[in-house]
Amino acid sequence: MMERKEVVMATDAYLLRHLFEFFVPSQCRCGEPLPDDKRQEIVDEAKKRMSTWFGGFTVTEARGGWILESGQLAEEPVSIIFSNATDEAVKNTKTILWLWPKALRLA
Repeated sequence: MMERKEVVMATDAYLLRHLFEFFVPSQCRCGEPLPDDKRQEIVDEAKKRMSTWFGGFTVTEARGGWILESGQLAEEPVSIIFSNATDEAVKNTKTILWLWPKALRLA
């Protein structure tokens, strides 16, 4: 007869009701590529901030697209950095969450 081992269940489960996604393009609106070093700096900063605010992050690479002012279809690689968050984490970072992307546009 096999001996059964006791399985310990986690007691610190969290309800993650919120999803935050931060998209980092590889082109500017004009269709020109963004400098790789600047783009990587933004990706790294997003990872660091999401880890600090929410305890972690996930990155996935995707393709995205839109129509340029010229009417031409633009397609590009896009990095998506995302994290799920508790109500408490959102409450603690609410103001920062809205200001950070605006600050990036000014940089």
